Amino acid sequence: MPIVDGAAPFYNQTRTDRVPIKAPANGLFFVGNSYAAPGSGGDIAWHTARKCVEEIGKK
Repeated sequence: MPIVDGAAPFYNQTRTDRVPIKAPANGLFFVGNSYAAPGSGGDIAWHTARKCVEEIGKK
């Protein structure tokens, strides 16, 4: 099975154009390098994980 290791968003695929971290379903979050966070590749994954922890900590 092929694996994609990392993502490189297009130059015009800004943070606001990507899928949000927080899903409409209560308590569901998306973490990885394809979601709405700053950076590119691994930086995006790290920022989404941090944002997820922050959101869960608010509860």
